[in-house]
Amino acid sequence: AIQSLVNLFETADRNEVMRLARCDRAGLRDVACQVVKFFLLTRDVDLIAPLINDGRPEVRASALGVMASLGVKEVLGYPIADWAAPR
Repeated sequence: AIQSLVNLFETADRNEVMRLARCDRAGLRDVACQVVKFFLLTRDVDLIAPLINDGRPEVRASALGVMASLGVKEVLGYPIADWAAPR
C-alpha cells in the first residue's frame, strides 16, 4: 500500500515530506520515509532523522532504513547513532 502511494507522487516536494514526517499518524510518517527513500532525497534526511526516535517501532525501522539505503552517516553534523540515543 505504501509503495502504491509513493508511486502516485511525480516528484517529492520538501514541504510535503515535512508535512508527512510531522503528521500525528504513524502511517503517514512512514510514508514520509518511503518517499525520501524512493526518490533518493538526501536533501530531506534531516526531516527523517527525528523519526529514528519515533514512538512507533515501524516508523523507527523505516527511518533507519532510509539512512541505510541512502548511505547517510550523519545528519546536521550528528552521527546517526546520536539520533538514536534516548532524549
